[in-house]
Amino acid sequence: MRLPNVLKVVLASVLLFVLVVFGIGQILSDRWLVETVRRLDAPATRLAPLLQNLRLWSSWGDLMVELGAPTRQEASGEAGQAGQTLCWRGPLGEARLVLTEVEPLLVGYRWTMQRSGEEAQELSAGRIEWQADGQQTVVTWREWRQMTSLAERWFAWFGAKQERIREIQRSGLEGLQLQFQPK
Repeated sequence: MRLPNVLKVVLASVLLFVLVVFGIGQILSDRWLVETVRRLDAPATRLAPLLQNLRLWSSWGDLMVELGAPTRQEASGEAGQAGQTLCWRGPLGEARLVLTEVEPLLVGYRWTMQRSGEEAQELSAGRIEWQADGQQTVVTWREWRQMTSLAERWFAWFGAKQERIREIQRSGLEGLQLQFQPK
């Protein structure tokens, strides 16, 4: 007679687990946003060319995408225009960073990834805005993702991806500042 009680406990535990995963998963946010603001010791007019030319981003930011050996990077598009693209191709697939907006005081971008044999998916989107403040410039860098699945919501709840993006933003803004330091 004990087996049926054990079976009931196991079934109740499984049911409770499923309810928790789906129930709490539905109330978890379906979007994350990472924002970093920094004041740089550089005039906005000197900062704009570094931000509006995607080919120059690797001079100040961490733009290494590893898709297996060898991974090749290609750049296309005209500096100062939307549509500029950095593309990494390797045995594991293809990643793209595309400037979607280029304005006098902002750039918008979108990251996509296509793993071998799969359809491309958007990883995140973002915007870097800057505003002159005397001889300094206040830079605001935002990146976000709209999540479509329950698994993504749970993964995002732990925050590892957001912390990595926050670190990329911090180091990128430090790299921008270094572009204006005496050498």
